[in-house]
Amino acid sequence: MNRKEKQATVENLKEAFSSATIVVVAENKGITAGQAIKLRKGVNNAEGSTVVAKNTLAKLGAQGSQYEVLSSFLKGPVVLMYSSGDPIAIAKTVINFAKENESLKISGGAMGSKALDMHMLKTLAELPSLDQLRGMLIGIIQAPASKVARVVSTPGAQIARVVKAYSEK
Repeated sequence: MNRKEKQATVENLKEAFSSATIVVVAENKGITAGQAIKLRKGVNNAEGSTVVAKNTLAKLGAQGSQYEVLSSFLKGPVVLMYSSGDPIAIAKTVINFAKENESLKISGGAMGSKALDMHMLKTLAELPSLDQLRGMLIGIIQAPASKVARVVSTPGAQIARVVKAYSEK
């Protein structure tokens, strides 16, 4: 890698870190090409991105951003997975992939300036996704309205049944 390529990598990482909601760091030693492709596809499906970069370049990219806490996880060959969308989806994807493929060892991650260890990432992965939470919230909001509509419409339906019964006699 020449100097211009390194500078471009650092700039890309700075841009990624500035908009990311979560970054997960994992050791990619021992991962096959097929596993790496599967991981990238999974992260892309979760609306995230995957970057393999030298640790020194990743540290330079994180410098001055809220993700400086990642420097303690940047040891050995690592892969960075980040998203500017739903942080739970990325955590679920990476944790599930690590369960299926023992060669991926998750070092940790960060949400903003908060460092996340493996236990925190597992807890985050167990939460419902952002879309599921929105659905739950809408269900809670709609429940009282549907109950009111049912109570209001019930007497009218009963009267209609009585009238129909008399008309059939």
